[in-house]
Amino acid sequence: MVRNCAVCGGTEREVLHSQEFYLPEGHPLASGYDVVACSDCGFVFADTVVEQAAYDQFYAKRSKYEDSKNSTGSGLNEWDAARLRTVADAIAQQIDGGNPRILDLGCANGGLLAAFKSKGFLDLTGVDPSETCAAATREVHQINAVAASLYALPDLGLFDVITLSHVLEHLEDLRGAARNFARLLRPGGMVYIEVPDAGRYSDYLIAPFQDFNTEHINHFSHRSLRRLMSTVGLVPFLESIKTIESAKGVPYPALYGFYGVGKPEAEPGKDDELVGQIRSYIEKSQAMLQKMDDTIAQAIAKNPRVVVWGTGQLTSKLLKKTSLAEADIVSFIDSNPIHHGEVWMGKPVVAPQAVDATASLLIATTIHQDDIVAAIGRMGLENELVLLR
Repeated sequence: MVRNCAVCGGTEREVLHSQEFYLPEGHPLASGYDVVACSDCGFVFADTVVEQAAYDQFYAKRSKYEDSKNSTGSGLNEWDAARLRTVADAIAQQIDGGNPRILDLGCANGGLLAAFKSKGFLDLTGVDPSETCAAATREVHQINAVAASLYALPDLGLFDVITLSHVLEHLEDLRGAARNFARLLRPGGMVYIEVPDAGRYSDYLIAPFQDFNTEHINHFSHRSLRRLMSTVGLVPFLESIKTIESAKGVPYPALYGFYGVGKPEAEPGKDDELVGQIRSYIEKSQAMLQKMDDTIAQAIAKNPRVVVWGTGQLTSKLLKKTSLAEADIVSFIDSNPIHHGEVWMGKPVVAPQAVDATASLLIATTIHQDDIVAAIGRMGLENELVLLR
């Protein structure tokens, strides 16, 4: 095992799945890894060779969350703002009056902090590795934010409330992160953590292996999160699950917990359920991927010239595991400007306006498929569409 268990430090594992990605030239993350379960505690994670410093650099320079229009975290889309208001409401219910100092680690473009501000909380600070995100938080929401790694934080003082919403699944060094944010907690303060609910992945499957991607490298249950928090003396006083929107109209499973300083009533035992739930997810993903491959193969047989719209996680898997790699790919299209200029298979990623009219147009995203089809209609394009959902 390259990476010891990020929760308990164990060195023995069971391999559940081997995941491969096609990545553009110069991409700093791994083109593949094994998804493994820790033999000691049952935590499921990516056994990646990439160290934390590379993830810090990736989120500082290439964060998809810089795109406030299409990504979560900005609160500029109504569906995203509604999600963030729900989080702020839940946390506010646990705050016992006063004007607490609130720190949002991994604040993206400041949407959650803006939701706190709308509720009358004033002492707000955000931290994000991306300077673009930190600047957006300051300029759009007029909330203090700094660009920094969770592992190289400036002197921010102590806080009454610390939030990490959909952050821990991205971190290679979980125990180091827990030590760092626990040091910032005032006596009597609380930490709010929200992460994807790995036990329910298979119930919300919209793209094959969508949760085994270059960025999500930890797969949590309440038990594994509880064990991680116990390493820094934090125990849960409220835990639950929820369903959020990962995009407009796209449900996604999450779990969350509120943690404070305390002694656990008992050592968290091994998670014996998560492995079976992940195996079910793998089986369903494989079946979905096969159906997509059949669709792509039929489209290529009809017209081998293909424009691929989307350079996200699904595209990276399709190029490795389906007939798409055999197509005559004319170009790659992406509406997120952060990807423009990337080179995939020798072809630059360009804006939607540069579509070759003679090629089939493969919509290589299921989450944003409907929005892209609508955009194609508005542009008046007459390419034959290949839809995977």
